[in-house]
Amino acid sequence: MSSYRAIQFSGGVIGLVLVTGMLGGCARCEQIAVARSETAHDEVPSVLDAGQGTEETIGAEFDALLAEFKDGNLEAAIIAFNLVFLSKEPMTSRRQIATDILQESALAGHAEAQFILGQLLEDGRLMQKDPEAGRYWLLLAAQQGHYEAQKSVALSFMVSALESDSEEEKDLGRTNAIHWLRVATERGDLDSKALLGELYSEREETREEGLKLLREAAAAGSSHATDVLQIFDEVFDGIDSR
Repeated sequence: MSSYRAIQFSGGVIGLVLVTGMLGGCARCEQIAVARSETAHDEVPSVLDAGQGTEETIGAEFDALLAEFKDGNLEAAIIAFNLVFLSKEPMTSRRQIATDILQESALAGHAEAQFILGQLLEDGRLMQKDPEAGRYWLLLAAQQGHYEAQKSVALSFMVSALESDSEEEKDLGRTNAIHWLRVATERGDLDSKALLGELYSEREETREEGLKLLREAAAAGSSHATDVLQIFDEVFDGIDSR
């Protein structure tokens, strides 16, 4: 059994919705900015430290991980995938194998593999971009309680709602985004709480609850919540957002 821990391919996922225009009555956000940290765990395979390791040494470790995967260790697929794709060596002959076993691990129900696969498909990194398939895998991981997947799938639904020309699809995307933001908020995620407050504050019938969430998030240190509240002060004269 390898002593390495899986490297999160895409670490923290923070969705920031810039509300300029939305609060003035616009049905769309002007911009969605997604900051994806590519910082890995502190525990990284030694062959990758400071770019060290030859294709031969990395290949030997990959083959050992592949054997573990074939013995039923689904986690080994994630480590093997990161091993070859984060390496400075080309590793051409093993990249397709790494992608295949990552997908097999996701199909077998491994939440982290589903999350990574979903991110890659949504972003078009290392494989052909397919946002619909990406959201499918993110949703599977989120349903298993994967923390980052819950935030990512909420953001995915927000984007689809903003991009759709169908009012029905907009409402469905917004409803799904709110659901997953609530799940993440209940687990204590501050960014999700700020985004949830922002979505609620868009509509008059839920604005009071939205402002309450934004105030709480701002008091806890969310700069995004603070920015949204400031915009409310500027746009809605007479509404106390403090």
